[in-house]
Amino acid sequence: MSRNFMRVLGALLALAGVVGFVEPGLLGMHLNPVHNGIHLASGLIVLYVALVGSHEAVHSLGLGFGSVYALLGALGFVAPGLVGTLIGHGEGLDSSALAIDNIVHLALGGLFVVVGASSSEHSHGALTQLNLQ
Repeated sequence: MSRNFMRVLGALLALAGVVGFVEPGLLGMHLNPVHNGIHLASGLIVLYVALVGSHEAVHSLGLGFGSVYALLGALGFVAPGLVGTLIGHGEGLDSSALAIDNIVHLALGGLFVVVGASSSEHSHGALTQLNLQ
C-alpha cells in the first residue's frame, strides 16, 4: 500500500514540476524554473524508487524526503530568505509571500514521513511472519 501511495506522490510531484513551467502561480505558489526542476527531479526519484526499490528503500526515501520537505516548509516561516534562495527566488520573498509554498512543503513532508513509517511497519511485519514459520 505504501509503495502505491509513494507512486502517487511521485507522480504528483513530477506533474507539479511540469505544470509549474506553464502556470508559475499554480495554487498560489511561487514556482520558477529552479523550483519546478526540484519538483520534477524529486517526483522522478520517488517514482523510480517506488517502482523498483526495496521496501527498505521506500521506507528510507519516505523518511528522508519527508524530513527535507518538512524542514523546508518550517524554515520558510522562520528564514524565508534562505528558503527563497534555495528554491531559486533569491531573498526577496517574506514568510507571508511563501506561506502557501511552506504549507504545501509541510504537508508533503508529513505525507512522506507517514508513508515511510507505514512502509517500515509493513516490512517488519513481513519479516516477523517469516521468522515464525
